[in-house]
Amino acid sequence: MPQPWWVSAVFYQIYVRSFADSNDDGIGDLPGITSRLDHVRDLGVDAIWLTPFYPSPQKDHGYDVADYFDVDPAYGTLEDFDRLLARAHELRLKVLVDIVPNHTSDQHEWFKAAVASPESPLRERYHFADPRPGGSPPNNWTSSFGGPAWSPEPNGPQWYLHLFAPEQPDLNWWHPAVPEEFERILKFWLDRGADGFRIDVAAALFKRKDLADRPLIADRVTGAARFDSAFGIIDQPQLHEVYRRWRQIANEYEPDRVCSSTRARSWGWKRSTFPTASGRTRCSSTPKGGKRAATGAGCHCPGAAVRRTRASPGPPHGCPSRGPGTGSPWTSRPDRGNRPSATSGGLWRRGDAWPADCQR
Repeated sequence: MPQPWWVSAVFYQIYVRSFADSNDDGIGDLPGITSRLDHVRDLGVDAIWLTPFYPSPQKDHGYDVADYFDVDPAYGTLEDFDRLLARAHELRLKVLVDIVPNHTSDQHEWFKAAVASPESPLRERYHFADPRPGGSPPNNWTSSFGGPAWSPEPNGPQWYLHLFAPEQPDLNWWHPAVPEEFERILKFWLDRGADGFRIDVAAALFKRKDLADRPLIADRVTGAARFDSAFGIIDQPQLHEVYRRWRQIANEYEPDRVCSSTRARSWGWKRSTFPTASGRTRCSSTPKGGKRAATGAGCHCPGAAVRRTRASPGPPHGCPSRGPGTGSPWTSRPDRGNRPSATSGGLWRRGDAWPADCQR
């Protein structure tokens, strides 16, 4: 039985806003990418991963999504996406869409309705909580961008959670309407012909329900107080069922579609994903300090992987960090011969060999 195409694929990340500008307005766009796809193909890559091109206020480079079913006018139209996809497929390139399920923009219709009225049922689709006595944030969680992970709602008494920017309120994946909506989003892009998804912040969807404070412990070296990295905020076991369901949806389409996540370093975790012969993703989920996570025995994006991109800089767990014999970073299997790396320009030498476990 042949392996899924992504098992040995090389992916190339394209940042839409700066890659190629087709209309001289100073902003990259989808038609610009389409006009340069032959150059990407000539790099020897198998697939492209497009960074978010949805309508967005651009508070975080498009990762603050206002509408998951359209293209930002600065980047083009849905028809431009269709043309890009058709051209990529002519060149035998696969196309991955970047999906952002952890949070929306504060300009998303759901969040605007949620903060418009304290009685809005859409508030349950985000994390709202009362402040502590004295008006401080509900707990001591911090944002990846610095400062508290909570901001007061514009015109109400509560605070809302954002593990990133205040303009990126976190969705409440415990509410059934949220996973249902993202299944609809997946099907929308798969129906248009997308070859799969790169999942942003894949481990963070479910937060611990009790919203408990992160405990402080003494640093073993300095004695200074620091957050206990073993205290889990994210990486909840319910993630597995979400991504199994996404894999089921992808399996309904032909040819094979992929769902992947990339290496992340947040909240004290190190994660890397890589393909195996079975087509499933294997992960290393190791907290700083070397102890494995309680839920780290599996991966949170079964059936998918990113080979090597700027956002996925590490080799497979236990594999050498540089290509054998060449000094070039790990990018693809040596059986590709002198194929150039999609990210480093390095070349393999024929005959170079990886350890057996790294050739999957």
